[in-house]
Amino acid sequence: MSCYSAIDSYRTRCPLNPRQPSETHSMTRFALVSAIFFLLYCSVTTAQSDHLIPDPRFASSPDDYEIHLTHIFRRIYTPRVVAKVIVIPAFEAEGAIGILKNDDSEGRITYTLIVIRLSSSLSKMHSEEISKINSMYEDIRKRFYYYEEHRTEIFEKLRSRAENEISTDICEKSIDTDSAVKLIEIWRIALDQAAPREDNTRDGVAFYFSMEIEPNGILSGVTNYNINNDSAMNALLRLVNSLTQSCDDDRIAIHDAIDLAARRLKAAKKSLTN
Repeated sequence: MSCYSAIDSYRTRCPLNPRQPSETHSMTRFALVSAIFFLLYCSVTTAQSDHLIPDPRFASSPDDYEIHLTHIFRRIYTPRVVAKVIVIPAFEAEGAIGILKNDDSEGRITYTLIVIRLSSSLSKMHSEEISKINSMYEDIRKRFYYYEEHRTEIFEKLRSRAENEISTDICEKSIDTDSAVKLIEIWRIALDQAAPREDNTRDGVAFYFSMEIEPNGILSGVTNYNINNDSAMNALLRLVNSLTQSCDDDRIAIHDAIDLAARRLKAAKKSLTN
């Protein structure tokens, strides 16, 4: 039963009728107490899980696929990109967003929004190559040895194939300083709150957030799209979607999405510290 159907289920099974027998009243009271307890449990669980999960893969321990994707997204892997997110759907085309900080010769600071989208899935391409190796050997150890022995060759084949089969669309757009500063603050709040949680799944669309901090440190965290519409994480992902759309369409306003994400993240932070 979901957290939001508990009361409706209680009402259906136990209509309040003052003329019911005492045994039925006892069952009614028990069902009501159970429903209230369940809702309280769900509210606490939701508050505790409404945050990113620490994940250093793209930041410090990438595998071959992640190294390849980082190479394709190298436009946002520069010291001047102060915040970024990589979006990885399940076997659909990946994407990325970066906030670029610019300093001109006169010391003026400006910001650029960078949105990168692939034409098809790099993850699917890598999986196809691994499947070919798996079909060659039934023994898992032989698969592993073959992969390790031919790792460079396989990687170069994938790079060549990706260059021929996957196109990269890069959109860059100036963003006002106020919005950029708020976005950086949102990234920092979300990443500062990153913590392990039990429902650590990777189904659906995964969003890998990261930013560099002084001195030479990296904050990183991940979340999935399958989350409560009223959560801070959902507001954060709506913001990512708004940023992506705004790069192509000037009519898309990002200020409301920024304010919503900021409010919910701050509220989630307060609930975590209480």
